[in-house]
Amino acid sequence: VDNPLRSIYTPFISAKHYIVTLIDPIHRVLCSSRASKRRPIASLTKMMTLHLSLKLCERFDIEPETTQVLVSRRATLIPGTKANLEPFDKLSLKDLFYSLMLPSGNDAANALNEFFNSHLSETSFVDSMNEEARSIGMFTTFFANPHGLDHPEAFSSACDMAKLLAVASRRSRFLEIVSTQQKELTLQRFKRSKSVVLQNTNHLLGKDECIGGKTGTTPNAGFCLATLWEFNGLRLVIVVMQCESNEARFGDTFALFQAARGFLSSR
Repeated sequence: VDNPLRSIYTPFISAKHYIVTLIDPIHRVLCSSRASKRRPIASLTKMMTLHLSLKLCERFDIEPETTQVLVSRRATLIPGTKANLEPFDKLSLKDLFYSLMLPSGNDAANALNEFFNSHLSETSFVDSMNEEARSIGMFTTFFANPHGLDHPEAFSSACDMAKLLAVASRRSRFLEIVSTQQKELTLQRFKRSKSVVLQNTNHLLGKDECIGGKTGTTPNAGFCLATLWEFNGLRLVIVVMQCESNEARFGDTFALFQAARGFLSSR
C-alpha cells in the first residue's frame, strides 16, 4: 500500500492495524499498516447492520419514522453494551437505529435482526449482511451476528471497514445518525411513555472536522474506531483497530487525521 504520509510525520500509533483513505472527491489510500489483516471488529459490525437496515427499508418501502417495533425478551438477553431496552418496549424503527449506533446497543441489534428477518423470506438478515459485504468488495469480511460480539467465524479488516463507511455514509440517513452526539427519544414501556437520552460512544464527534463514526470493543478485537472527517471540501475515512486503550483509539485517530490534513493542505 502506498504510504505517502510516512515521509512527513512520525506520530506514535498504538493501533496494530489502521488505514487513512481519501474518499471524496477521489478515492486514495493515504497510509495504512496491516490494513488487510483479518481481525475481530467488535461493534464496527453495527455499521453494516445500520447500512443494510436502511437499504431494506427502501426495498420493502418501510418508513422508519412511523414504523413501530416491539422488542422481544430474547433481544434483550445479551451481554455487552446495551441501549437498556426492556422486553415489550415499543419504539420507532428510526429510534431503534439511534439505539443501535449511539450507545452501541447489542439489544437494539438483536431487535433489528428479528424485525428484518420477519420481512426476509429466502435469506436471513445476517446472510444479507454478508451478501452486501461482497457487493461492496469487502472480501476479507464475514459477519456471524448483527452486533459484533466475539465469534470464532466473524472477522474483517481495517481496509474493509473503510470501504463500508465510505459507501454507507453516502446515505444521508446513515450520516445523520452516526453524526449525532446525543439523542432524546420516547418509547412505550408498559403502556407508558418513557423518555430516554442516548449518548454517542464516539468522543471525537464535535471535535474539529469529525462528522461521524463508530466505536467497537471486545476482548478479542481490542479497542477499535472508524471515523469520517470532512474539511476543505475533502472527505476522509480513518479506521484504527486493536488499539492499546479507549483513550488511545481516539488519540491515534486524531494524530492520523492531523497528519492527513497537513499532507493534503500542502498539496
